[in-house]
Amino acid sequence: MRILILTRFYLNGQTTHVLELSHALRKKGHAVFLIISRLDHPGYAQWLKEKGIPFSRTHQPLAFLEMLQTMNFDLIHNHSSHTLDAGLQLSKRLRVPIAATCHYLDFEPLELLQRADAVVAISSEMAAQLPLVPEKLHIVENGVPIPHNIDLAWRPKHAVFLSRSSPDRAAGYHTLIDILVEDGWQVTIAGNWRHPKARSLGWVQDPYPLLKNARMVVGTGRAIREGMAAGCVGFVLGDYLDGPVTPESVSSLRNTNFSGRSRRLTPSADNLTRELAQIQDSSFPSLMRFSRTYARQYFSVDSMAAALIEIYRELVEKENHPACQIINE
Repeated sequence: MRILILTRFYLNGQTTHVLELSHALRKKGHAVFLIISRLDHPGYAQWLKEKGIPFSRTHQPLAFLEMLQTMNFDLIHNHSSHTLDAGLQLSKRLRVPIAATCHYLDFEPLELLQRADAVVAISSEMAAQLPLVPEKLHIVENGVPIPHNIDLAWRPKHAVFLSRSSPDRAAGYHTLIDILVEDGWQVTIAGNWRHPKARSLGWVQDPYPLLKNARMVVGTGRAIREGMAAGCVGFVLGDYLDGPVTPESVSSLRNTNFSGRSRRLTPSADNLTRELAQIQDSSFPSLMRFSRTYARQYFSVDSMAAALIEIYRELVEKENHPACQIINE
């Protein structure tokens, strides 16, 4: 299939999701053209070029309608509220269906989202909050690359904070670092903030070189999935605290996309200490094996892409859509 993907660039997991999806679709033989408005980071532009993914930085895709018409797309997949209106207009002009992924709660504008031919929610929590007819709504969780040759035999007491900070998160993050350092941990921050007792790297485009040598990843959402794929124990901390990802907690934490909203604990020093006590040094080897095994089974970007391809096929095969014809590619 020929797929037009729309998003706006930010330094966050949503951008990484879109880029990895584009790459996975291309590896499966589909033609992808990515419009990623306001892309101003040379590292990501270089990554797209290396992967052979054609892209445009334009924030006015309708201005390129004539060019897009020559590319014979089968459908559009939108990923940002900022590009959804343009995506809907392109869907009408190009006479192709449009799918829209909702990456966060309280999505606005809902009236535009309801006009998409299919809506993808990244968690059951999100799906439950979207006022859409069931036949239009799909749940496809975020997928991440599953790295090969991961060594779980020995790793130092190293925790990676894979997260951007905010006023709501800063106190909890700083308190947890103080607790970890007091307990003999090395801490690395991959994000837009600093702590005097930790190594701060700024935003990191590829976190796997860090994660493959760490025991624990701290953050939310995609960061937890990436860390588990690399064999780290996940520790969910954002605006709220959900604590370690264990065989007992993983299902409930996954339902809210490892956001901290399952238990919504206040990230106080007492609560953080109590949650860390659940994962003593002796339990890390088994929890790291669990993380790696679980991620390989449920979090693969290839599985995510396959699920989305099925949604794409359903859309282009619907006889009632003005563009529809069966695509057998």
